Amino acid sequence: MTPGRTFIAPRPGVPAPVELTRPEILMEPHMISRFRTTLAKKEAGFTLTELLVVIVIIGILAAVAIPMYLNQQNKAHDAAVKSDITNAALAADAYYVDDLEYPTTAAGFANDNGAPLASPGTSYVAFVGPQNYVIYGKSKSNTVFRYDRSSGDGAQPTSLTALPGTASAPTGDTGVTGAGVPWDPTTTVTP
Repeated sequence: MTPGRTFIAPRPGVPAPVELTRPEILMEPHMISRFRTTLAKKEAGFTLTELLVVIVIIGILAAVAIPMYLNQQNKAHDAAVKSDITNAALAADAYYVDDLEYPTTAAGFANDNGAPLASPGTSYVAFVGPQNYVIYGKSKSNTVFRYDRSSGDGAQPTSLTALPGTASAPTGDTGVTGAGVPWDPTTTVTP
């Protein structure tokens, strides 16, 4: 015991207090190794296997999500063409009410402001007859739609991969004659 320190006498059956003077005695060797192991685990990063698993999961999610996104884009492009064709048909019918004939220029398929009824990246061609017209429209997704006034079915997809030429109406289009009337978003028309 150190001189000048007072210790209370232990009770019977309780060992006397021991004064520890060296720091290496404060921790036993197995405690130090356990402490170092714990510190090493906390400082370690992710294992290569863990990183690879995360990368594979992200890859699978991307493989599922990207095609779904592209499909939604194509549906939007197709819907825009259907809408444009329907609006052009309404404009042609309004033209017919005023002039008792269907339009033979892009202006007749335009709205009241003379702006072409075409979404960006699309193109159209219409074939007109005395009592009928047929409008073809191609979307950014390369789907060609056909609107036949006589059928009244609205814009329907076709098996065509390109718009018909403007020289004459495609085979099967009844009631239309002459050259087609083309237009696209860059067409400037005057009412």
